[in-house]
Amino acid sequence: MKAYFPPLLLACIFFVTTLSIQAQQSIYVSPTGNDRNAGTKEAPLASLPAAIKVIRTSTEQDITLFLQNGIYHLEQPLTFSPDILAGKKLRITASAQSDSVIISGNKKLSLQWKQGKQGLWEAQTEESFDQLWIDGNPRILARYPNYQKDTLFNGTAEDAL
Repeated sequence: MKAYFPPLLLACIFFVTTLSIQAQQSIYVSPTGNDRNAGTKEAPLASLPAAIKVIRTSTEQDITLFLQNGIYHLEQPLTFSPDILAGKKLRITASAQSDSVIISGNKKLSLQWKQGKQGLWEAQTEESFDQLWIDGNPRILARYPNYQKDTLFNGTAEDAL
């Protein structure tokens, strides 16, 4: 009887370990993916909202969300609320091959540029905004009076008062 105990114990430990490994779900997201994909490493989703839908409907209690290299633009705030998680344990991490993952709250603009007066370029936007970034660098928006670095309120004008 004693001869069977250690192998039986090892078999139980192996079974429990294998069961817990299989009870995990991995969801992959890539900016070059497609939201109609399954969310696997070979067929990743494209957006974080699509990943949240998968998390919400998942029956697994242990979920890892792998973000692959790139910039993720959010159209609205990203929320992980208790009703979405429903007691699930969620880990968010970058994939092993990712060196730069950026979750951006800004809106990507697709503009039609045209040359205006005095050689200035102009484009119409759908919405107003208070910050502009181009290639990761902040830009100063057109304003009156014109922006003047290192001055009171960054520029003043007599007729503005």
